[in-house]
Amino acid sequence: MPNHVIQIRNLNELRGNVKIDTCQKALSFVRLRTSPRTFHAFISSGRLPELEVISRREVNSTYLYGDRIYLSSAMHAPSGYAGIVSDEHARCLRLQPALCVRTDHGYRIERTMFSEHRQSREASFNRVFERVGYDGRYKVDGRMSLRYPHVTGVSWQTPKSE
Repeated sequence: MPNHVIQIRNLNELRGNVKIDTCQKALSFVRLRTSPRTFHAFISSGRLPELEVISRREVNSTYLYGDRIYLSSAMHAPSGYAGIVSDEHARCLRLQPALCVRTDHGYRIERTMFSEHRQSREASFNRVFERVGYDGRYKVDGRMSLRYPHVTGVSWQTPKSE
């Protein structure tokens, strides 16, 4: 494994520079582009940022790449901020957690994502189907649009770029 810093625009640029051999590593890898701490690096002009919708119960410092200060603030932010919802709201939404399954060529991952439209500030939701190879090969296999009911107390917001 090379011991140098590289700048990337998409996850496939890491192919061959990473070794993904567990579901936990596969989830950490795909979350690089959707975690509240790292999604800013993957925003390109014309594309809306995506954040994973996740319950507070599932959020830990690994999800936030070791940032314990952000972890503390995320636990106290309004439900829906940065895609993180209270456990109660996750139950109301019937939120499915991220799923990861090992395959012959790597991992198949399903996650729920939200995007906030820049002008209307409305949130849209998708179940995203991804594949990650053992060497870091990355592909989005598909998206399924989701409709979530309005839940009082949930305010879907994307953090501002840092």
